[in-house]
Amino acid sequence: MKSFLAESYDGDKDRCYGMLFLGALFGFVGAVVLGEIIYGIIGADNFQNFVVPALPGVAVILVVPGWISIRRARKRRREKL
Repeated sequence: MKSFLAESYDGDKDRCYGMLFLGALFGFVGAVVLGEIIYGIIGADNFQNFVVPALPGVAVILVVPGWISIRRARKRRREKL
């Protein structure tokens, strides 16, 4: 019987997506921990009044560099071929 880690990512699949999975997993855990730290510092009332409305702006700030890096990687891949 295979271990959980051996079955979680099949050896026949493209290995490039492994780093994407791990990055997304660590990013999610990090975001939850950071949110809990901020919640613990500023309290429940201030969290709802100030942090929750700022989340769409933070999402845009995080998505734009990711999109730019994806476009650069695609461009480099085309140039390599």
